[in-house]
Order: sequence, then C-alpha cells, then structure tokens
Amino acid sequence: MLLVMLGVVLLAPPEAISSYYSVLSASVVLALLAAMAAWLRRLEAAAVAIPTALALLVALMFASTLWSSASWFTLRDSVTFLCLTIAAWLIVKHTSLQSIAVGVVGAGLLVLAASGVLLIVDPMLALERSAGSFEYDAFQGIYANRNLFGLVLLGCIPAVLAVEIPGRGALVWRALLLVTFVGAIAASRSTTSLIIAILVIIAAVAMGLARRSRIGALAVAGAAIGAAIVAATNWTLVLSLFGKNSTLTGRVEIWAGLIDVFRGSPVIGAGFLREWPGGSTQAMAVAERMNGVHFAHGHNELLSWLAGLGVIGVILVLAVYASNYWAGWLVYRNRLIPASAWLVLTMVMINGRGLTETSESSANGWFLFALVAFASIRYVETSGRRTPRMVAFPVMGKRRDQLAAVDPIAT
Repeated sequence: MLLVMLGVVLLAPPEAISSYYSVLSASVVLALLAAMAAWLRRLEAAAVAIPTALALLVALMFASTLWSSASWFTLRDSVTFLCLTIAAWLIVKHTSLQSIAVGVVGAGLLVLAASGVLLIVDPMLALERSAGSFEYDAFQGIYANRNLFGLVLLGCIPAVLAVEIPGRGALVWRALLLVTFVGAIAASRSTTSLIIAILVIIAAVAMGLARRSRIGALAVAGAAIGAAIVAATNWTLVLSLFGKNSTLTGRVEIWAGLIDVFRGSPVIGAGFLREWPGGSTQAMAVAERMNGVHFAHGHNELLSWLAGLGVIGVILVLAVYASNYWAGWLVYRNRLIPASAWLVLTMVMINGRGLTETSESSANGWFLFALVAFASIRYVETSGRRTPRMVAFPVMGKRRDQLAAVDPIAT
C-alpha cells in the first residue's frame, strides 16, 4: 500500500521537489523498494503471470533505441518503464487488490492535504491563471500546473469508487471522498480531467447495472451507442459546452504532425519517447505543424504509440487494453475480490484521458496501467477461466490452490 502511494505521488513530481530527483531515479528506487519488500515476504508470494503483450511492448521500447533520433532519451525512458513494470509485478504478487486501491486513495488524500496546506501558506504558489483570465483562479496545488494536478487526482477516482469501506457509513464516506476529489478537479479548471471523472462515475453505475442482469447490460450498451451517436452528430455543440473549439485547442495540428511521423516509419515508428526532447523526430514534426511551437507529448495516446512504435506497437498496446478489460470484467463479474471494479474503471480513466492528454505513456499512468495488467491476470482465474498462454506466460510463484495463504478470497 505504501509503495503504491509513493509511486502515484512521486511519478508525477510535485513542483517543490521536482528538481531533486528524476522520474528515472524515482522508478529505480520504487523497483528496488518493491524488490526488498518482496524478499522480506517471499514466502507469501502469489503466482502472477506476465501479460505477453505487455512484455513484448517493453521489449519493443528497448529495441527502438536502435532507430530513435533521440536514442539516449529512448533508452532512459525504456529503463524507466521497465523498472515501473517490475515494481508493479512485485507489488501485485504480494498485495491484495483492496490494498492497492487503498494506496491510490491514500496518495490522492496526501496530495490534497499538501495542496491545502500550500494554499494556506502561500496562495500564489497553489493557484494558476486559467486560460483567458487575469486572476489566479485555477487550483494547481503542489504541482507545476493545474492540468497535472487534475490528472493526478483523476487517477484516484476509480479507486474511490471501487475501494471497500467497512461499516454502516460506507456510502456516506464514499460520497464525501468522491465530492472532495471531483470538487478539487473542478477547482483546477482542468476540463479534460473533469469530463473523464464524470465518465468514470457513469461507467461505475453502468458496470453495476450490467453485472446484475443481461437486460441491464443491454440497456447500458444501448445508452452508450445512443450517447455516441448524439455526440457525433452534435460534435461542435458538445465541444462548446466544455469550452473547446473544433481544433481542441490546437490538438488537431499536433495529431497531424504525429501522422506525418507515422508515414515516415509506419511499421516500427520513430522510437519510443515518454517526452519529446528538442530535435527528436516527433518534436520537429509537430513544431513544423505548430509554427515552431514545441510540445512535449502528443495529447493522444494511440497516435503517440503509432508515431513512436508504429503499427507493431499499437497492436501490442491494443492487446494489453483488451486483456485488461477482458480479465478485469471477469474478475468484477465474479464478485469475489474486494475492490475489483478498480481494474475496469482505471482502464476507462486511462483510455478516456488518453484521447486528448498523455496517459499510459507517462510514468504515473504507466504505473497504474501495469498494476491493472498484472492484477487482472492474477485474479482472472477466480472467474473459472484459465488464462491462455498467448495472453500471459507463467513465472515462478505459488499455484492457484496456494493463493489462500496470501489472499483468502483469491481462490
């Protein structure tokens, strides 16, 4: 639980301490701490298979160092994501899903508490001018900008909705937590984070209905299709309701630059990069489209993967998406694992955020993404399904019939 809190907070570096460490060093430390904790609890380790597509995706990141225009940065980011993947695997081997969800909620509460203290001590540091305003009216808390603050809190919403809260006041406590987190996101004036937070809440309600009956599932599917049709036919109006224009504040031109990169290397891409340094293929292509303005990432995950790792990379990413949703839904439907809704809801958050922002290609997002991937595979057998070898390959650890020693409800 503490390692999860540490990862969520430090992998999106707070402004006051961001100059004292790098994301790479934080990832290495997190992996080492997870390894130490795993060694101390080695007799309690559960068997957690490794998703095949996830392993191949990390391997492709390293391989892309050979053709990347910023090979050092590609190697650095590949090592970072490998460390985070190892840390996530070790955490899932020794930690229940409930503890992981508690850790994510705890991280969010820590961020809110620190941001509240900063607001009292130095309001100018805790606030930012929102777009088109001359007043400091957007809450950015302990982070460098309001969008990062909103994205970090958004990552906690699925855990707030999924975590098991004991006692008669569980519903009240959950509502208070939800109002607190959503209210803080609204105070940040991060439109994207607020929209995705609402989407995750709707998804939680839809999942509950779908799990209860087939009629509920059909109703949810019909409502989703209907909402998509309405939104698509009134797209300009929908954008205006959230203060966006037809270019999504310049994102369309950024995406055009990424498509240019893809056309230059459609199969293997231009090389994996968590953020684009000046002079990299992605940065130069986007700057050309944006009249010389530099951007650090692509504001769309699939296009970023497509530009960085080509069609091969996108196929692997989509395979991980599918595995996480498939296994996560089976675990949730089976009703045996506390906080199981966190798996699917976190994927909804990751994919929703990835439509117009960086998501799983950020360190913070990848950490959550890897936790979902490993936890989904660990618990999917509780649904009575065996994981195909092409989906995940087994490694050393306790067999399924030994999991009761670690997590009594895992079997």
